[in-house]
Amino acid sequence: MTSANRAIWFGNFDFEHQLRHATSTVRSDKLKRINEELSSTLVLAAQTDDYVVVPQNIELGFFETLRSSGLPRVTPISEDQSTPADLLLRPWGWTASARTWGTQSGCRVVAPDQNAVIAANSREFSFELEQEWDIGPQGSAEIHSLSELSALIDMAPANGRGWLFKAEFGMSGRESFRVSRSGVNELAHRWVDKRLQIDGRVFVEPVLNCVEEVGMQFDIPPTGEISFLGIARLVADDRGTYRASRPLTDQGQFEKWNRAIEFGSRAAHCAQSRGYFGPFGVDAMRHRTDDGQEFLRPLQDINARMTMGRLASRLPEFCEPGEHCTWVHVRWSSDTLSAIDWYTRLQQSLPQSMRTVRTSPFEIDSQPTSHGSIAIFGKSPEELDRVETSIFADENPVRE
Repeated sequence: MTSANRAIWFGNFDFEHQLRHATSTVRSDKLKRINEELSSTLVLAAQTDDYVVVPQNIELGFFETLRSSGLPRVTPISEDQSTPADLLLRPWGWTASARTWGTQSGCRVVAPDQNAVIAANSREFSFELEQEWDIGPQGSAEIHSLSELSALIDMAPANGRGWLFKAEFGMSGRESFRVSRSGVNELAHRWVDKRLQIDGRVFVEPVLNCVEEVGMQFDIPPTGEISFLGIARLVADDRGTYRASRPLTDQGQFEKWNRAIEFGSRAAHCAQSRGYFGPFGVDAMRHRTDDGQEFLRPLQDINARMTMGRLASRLPEFCEPGEHCTWVHVRWSSDTLSAIDWYTRLQQSLPQSMRTVRTSPFEIDSQPTSHGSIAIFGKSPEELDRVETSIFADENPVRE
């Protein structure tokens, strides 16, 4: 395979932060570390002989272990190393800094206009589509001042679960603020006021009683037919924190999400018509009212970038016949040996019919990592349910 047919995967996982602070070239140590710790997960997006940008001093032998576990054979390369000429740059999301790095590194940078990227990732885009198609939750609104917020809360019907405020850009629950029905206090007002000063708008929606969430994956070309790549169930722990993605492969599971897939495809076409192309993820939710009625929110979130669900959607390719899979995210112990011991005990506790592939290193730069991820393969969804529940309940040494 020539380098022109290969890609180099670049994990700028602070993508939304860069969209919000587009003029800043400074990345905090915390964001830098998050990018480093998550970078290895891009092996799930790669093809054999691709390159993945990772820290120089990543856990010794880590990528050899991935390869021996059946994942693609990739070449790890650090951000400041020389890259082979003409590799196709594939970032987590398109930002000005990703384009600059790709150009300076001699990569092929085939990217949509940055304004189209910003627009497709904005909450304004998804809110606009929900309003136009009348598919958003009742009571949702875009507000531009604190007085508008007060008027909205006063006029809205009572909701025992409260309200969720969302900024223009955010991911994985970040840049959002949840309050109770009567709890729009001074702290909430300060949060909203700060975002209004930055973006000029904040989005308000009622907190919904979630039954099930999924992430749908599409691939948008510059022109022509949009591809639907798959769908994965988003798994949360008892506190509602995202913990895993479970690819759906059964036709019956797909059918109950057909309406969501239809609206996701329509949203992808809208993004394409406005100049965006590339990876496109749409989260959908089934939720239940207090009287037991179930409703679908097909455009809960839109991400015009790579997503964890998109990475997880590759896992069925590595399943053995009859296997199901899940991709679980954990917080390793701050002590490397304790994390290794925990992972060893996890492997030993599994039935013989199950296997694991660790997709995150234990150490980077001789320091323990915080973010861990594990692909788990089993013979039934029920087996995976039990293992997920056990992992989420295990507080030692996994830290939250």
